[in-house]
Amino acid sequence: MRVRVIYIDPLPAHPVDAAIDHHHRIYYSAPARARVGWVKAFTRRGRLLEIGCGDGEFTAAAIRAGFTVEAVEPSDERATRVERALGVTVERALIEDSRLPEGRYDTSFHVDLLSHFPDPVAALRAIAAKVAPGGTVCFEVGLFSNLSPFWQRLVGRPNMPTHMWFFDAPAIERLLDAAGLKMIAMRRYPVGLSTALSTVLGSRRVAADSHAPLAQGWAAAP
Repeated sequence: MRVRVIYIDPLPAHPVDAAIDHHHRIYYSAPARARVGWVKAFTRRGRLLEIGCGDGEFTAAAIRAGFTVEAVEPSDERATRVERALGVTVERALIEDSRLPEGRYDTSFHVDLLSHFPDPVAALRAIAAKVAPGGTVCFEVGLFSNLSPFWQRLVGRPNMPTHMWFFDAPAIERLLDAAGLKMIAMRRYPVGLSTALSTVLGSRRVAADSHAPLAQGWAAAP
C-alpha cells in the first residue's frame, strides 16, 4: 500500500507556538454541530475530552448534545474564556504534558491538530491513554499530502513550520496502528471552499474583530 507523507526535515529547533491559529473562527463555529454528530455516531453520551478547545465552539456544541466536556488548551487566554463562558474544566497544557487522569473519558476529539504535533504517534498515544477501554478517539485532519500540483501552486506554502506534517488516508491508518489504535470509520468531505476562505482571510489579516462572522442571517451558514 502506497503511503504519502509530506514533512519538515529537520523539525524546527525551537517548538512552534501551539497557540498560533491561522483559521478564522467560522472554520470552527460553522461545522461544530456536524463534528459533534460524527462523535455521537460512535459514543452517544458520557465524558468527552477535547484537545485544543480554542474559543469553545465545539465545546459548546458538545455540551448541548449532552456530553460532559473537559478540555486541554495551551493558551491561557482561550482556556480562561471557555471556562468562564461554559463552566468547563480546561487544563492549561499540551496533550503530551497533560496530567488529567488516564482512562477517564468515553471519547475524545480534536480538529486540525495532527499536522501540528512534533510527534503525531506520541500525541495519539497520549490521547488514547486518557480514554477508557472500549472508548473512541475521534478527530478531523486534512488529507493534503496528495494534493495536486495545481492546488499546491494555488494555495502556496502551507503554513510551515506551524504545520509539520501532511498525510494521505493510508498514512493515517499507519499512524493509528503505530499508536495502538484501530480505525473503525473514516468520513471524507471536500474542504476547498473553507480552505480558500481561510487562505484569503489569513492573507488579509482581517481587521477589527477577527471573531466576527463573515456574514449574517442565511448567508452565515455556508
